[in-house]
This record gives sequence, structure tokens and C-alpha cells, in this order.
Amino acid sequence: MPTTAFLVQWFVTWVILAVVFYGAAESIQRYLYETPVDHLAWRVVAVTPLLAAVLVKWPLPFDALFFNLTITFAQAILWFLACWLALRFQWQHAAAAGLIAVATIAPLASSSVQSLIAKRFAPPASGPTSSTITQPRTLVAILDKAYLNPLRRGLATRARKIGILKV
Repeated sequence: MPTTAFLVQWFVTWVILAVVFYGAAESIQRYLYETPVDHLAWRVVAVTPLLAAVLVKWPLPFDALFFNLTITFAQAILWFLACWLALRFQWQHAAAAGLIAVATIAPLASSSVQSLIAKRFAPPASGPTSSTITQPRTLVAILDKAYLNPLRRGLATRARKIGILKV
């Protein structure tokens, strides 16, 4: 059974790929071929879960893109087949789209998802430390710490200077 981290990575990667694939395929079909593809949304939904699973299993971040050529070439072939067979691109356009996707979309999705997972699913520290206790957990706490506390301090200092607040 897949772990929660894998499922979260897969889902986020799938959403990223589905949105990018649909937008790219729609614009390519509309402006390059000037013909619509039947059931394009369903084709994208059918092909992107496989691409997302492969991308999560064998990530392709920017820093390792050209150092692990086996995975890079395997993913390029997979992206080519997805564009050619599922999205019905001409094979030349599918090859170009696959290379562009492996050089841009795959590393962007991999790096984004890895940084998300590293933040959310990091193992807890062995004991409470000052850094884990003082870190805000919600958006309101982050905004309060970053913006409102300095504003309050500035207002309190100004109020003390003009004599409204006496402490």
C-alpha cells in the first residue's frame, strides 16, 4: 500500500501535469493543427496519472536532470508516447513536446513537489526545541508574526512618544 507521502506527491504532481497538459494540448491543437481533438480533457485525465506516478517514483529535479541520463531518456520516451498516442500530435511535434516537457515541466513539478513534501512530511525532531516551538503553524500566525507584530510595536512606540500610552 502506498504511503501518504507518495499519494500526496502523486496527487499534486497529477494536478500540475493535468493543468499544464490540458492547456498546452488545447493551444497546440487549436493554433498549430487548427482542429479539435475529441474528448481532449478525458485523454489528458487518462494519460497524466501514469506520467505523475513515474515522475514521483523517479523524480527529475533540475539539479539531477542531466546527471541521470537513463531516467531522463526513459521519461522523454514516455512523454513522447503520451503526446503522440494519447493526445494525437504528429510524431515530430510529439517528440518536440516530449523534450520540452522533460526539460521544463517535469523538473518544475518534481522540484515543487519535493520541496512541498520536505516541508510537510519531514520527520519530527527528537524533542521540542526553541525553533519548533516558536514556528507559526497557520497563515494567520505567519501574517501576525511577519506583519502585525512589527506594526503593533511601531504603534506602541509612537503612542509612548506622544504620551497616549504609559508603561
